[in-house]
Amino acid sequence: MLAWWQPAGLQHLDLLAYHLLQPDAAAPAALPLAPVAVEQVPTPLAALFTLLLVSAVALRPRKAPARLLLALALLCLPLAASSALLTQQRWLPPALPVAGLAVALGFREAARARAEQRQQQRTRAQAQAALRAIDDAVLTVDGADHTVRFANPSAVLQAAPRVLDGRPLAIAYPLEAHSHEALHAAITACVAQGVSVRVRELLRLRSAEGLRSLRATASPLRATDGGIDGAVLVFTDMTGALEAAREREHAATHDALTGLPNRVLLQEQLQLTLSRVKRQHSVAAILFVDLDRFKHINDTLGHRTGDAMLRVLAQRLQALCRNTDTVARWGGDEFVLILEDVGGPEGAALGATKIVDALSRDVALGPEFSHRLLPSSASVGVVLVPRDGTQIEDLLSKADMAMYRAKGQPKASFHIWAADINARMHDRLAREVDLRQALLHERLQLHYQPQFAFDSGRMIGMEALMRWQPAPGQSVPPSEFIQLAEESGLIVDMGAWAVRQVTRQIAVWLAAGLRPVPVAVNVSARQWTHGEIVQVVRLALRESAIPPALLRLEITETVAMGEGDQTIGLLHDIHALGIRLSLDDFGTGYSSMAYLKRFPLDELKIDRSFVTALPQDQQDAAIVHATVALGRGLGLRVLAEGVETQAQAEFLAACGCDGAQGYLYSPPEPAEAAALRLQN
Repeated sequence: MLAWWQPAGLQHLDLLAYHLLQPDAAAPAALPLAPVAVEQVPTPLAALFTLLLVSAVALRPRKAPARLLLALALLCLPLAASSALLTQQRWLPPALPVAGLAVALGFREAARARAEQRQQQRTRAQAQAALRAIDDAVLTVDGADHTVRFANPSAVLQAAPRVLDGRPLAIAYPLEAHSHEALHAAITACVAQGVSVRVRELLRLRSAEGLRSLRATASPLRATDGGIDGAVLVFTDMTGALEAAREREHAATHDALTGLPNRVLLQEQLQLTLSRVKRQHSVAAILFVDLDRFKHINDTLGHRTGDAMLRVLAQRLQALCRNTDTVARWGGDEFVLILEDVGGPEGAALGATKIVDALSRDVALGPEFSHRLLPSSASVGVVLVPRDGTQIEDLLSKADMAMYRAKGQPKASFHIWAADINARMHDRLAREVDLRQALLHERLQLHYQPQFAFDSGRMIGMEALMRWQPAPGQSVPPSEFIQLAEESGLIVDMGAWAVRQVTRQIAVWLAAGLRPVPVAVNVSARQWTHGEIVQVVRLALRESAIPPALLRLEITETVAMGEGDQTIGLLHDIHALGIRLSLDDFGTGYSSMAYLKRFPLDELKIDRSFVTALPQDQQDAAIVHATVALGRGLGLRVLAEGVETQAQAEFLAACGCDGAQGYLYSPPEPAEAAALRLQN
């Protein structure tokens, strides 16, 4: 037998076979060799066998087919040579393969060391790439004097333009004094205890971009011997996150258009005011502000112009208030103010007066709005805290009612809440319900006021004016219920009803054999804004089958102030139907003259405010002369409203005015009386 096949040799072969067939197993540290008496001269077969063993251990093939072929070679070679070896009585000495095996293991250990070195290099490169890529600033500092040893690019950017490596942390990273103390304490604790320490407060770093807010963590930096010789600092820049959080909070509590506190923040401020008043035994005032006729401006000029006006008025309110006061936007054209320590009703009235005066000045817009000048006024309701209550909803409701009371006064003013206001507000709501019912059941009436030509004295037209009698013998002034209709939104339906009613009445007169004159109907600004006026007129003409020339629509300058192409398009659509357009109340608006050439107008109507003092008032006389000349120059007919005396009529005729209407000729009459006038 071969020496390898004796017990000691078999043990060697078992061990070698195991490591051959298990390529991931650790190499044998040493083989247990037993001394065997053998002949010292190796044969070529022994040398080949030894070479295969060395290759098996050194190469350690990892693929299964290669391992199988090598194992078969090691198995077959001794078997094939057994007879020859036995015949020659030669023994394969174990020392030779063992020596080869030792050499192979040495090569393998060197290869493993090189692989580990390459892996460490890859790991180090990946770590460096990660440090370069992350947004957090990472530094390593010495444990004794906190000198910076390493800084990644984010740290360099945070501290730019300073050089970090080799400099003390306090110089390289200039924190505010309190922040530096907190970071120093965290590093000291980290090095002493060997644990990571997070700085509880945000650190404030002075950088080229201003103060930055940083979240910091210190972790122990261990040496090769396991000791701690420094710290790894990680700084997360929270400045952007904090700014975003502040922006979200501001957006949640402030109005996006004006920048004023919104309802959410107002509720908080009101609660603080109630607590302060109770604690200090003081008096505060809550003012509810509503802009007058803002909806007309918004509807006619567009939301962009209305928004610009709101921003200007919001700035005025802020300029009036003290630091202790609050100005908030309630919504739409409404604002709420909290005036602290007003002392009593007199102080609240003084503050309300200043606000009314400030909001009554015209608003001059910028060049993007062609320097347009807009009228402005406001009504203010006032409640006193704690006199008028201590519940927020109750106080706001009372201030709102007081504001509506102020709107009922002749000019912009304020009103301090009183107990009887509640009853008046109930009356207003009841009146609105009655007006809705009157419209629904067609209990409104149209009266017709004739218009006469100065040159011939003939009737050249009529104006339909709405009247409301809730009960026999009762009459609500048009100025009152028209304003109520504007505020409640009923004016759109009422205007559509008036157009249908006029066309029906003209059809009745035609059927009776009369020759009616054109009848004018007032169209509110809101009807133009809704964009349904063309459909309303077209349907009324189709149902009544009257000639379109017998219907005339009157628009105000608030409609002409509209800057959008929508209004111009609607007017041209109406004019294309054969309907004439009149500009009512000319001279009372705030718009430019540009619309006179852009709009398809047929007639100018001089407002009654310029006629009342004629012919004595020289300024009114000059305005009338200029208006007539302007109308004639543009090819428009000029008509005067509110003529009540013969002197007024003679002056207007002398100026070249085409016609007039007013109580000098006839008051507005029911349809029956108007029919008799048509017969004559």
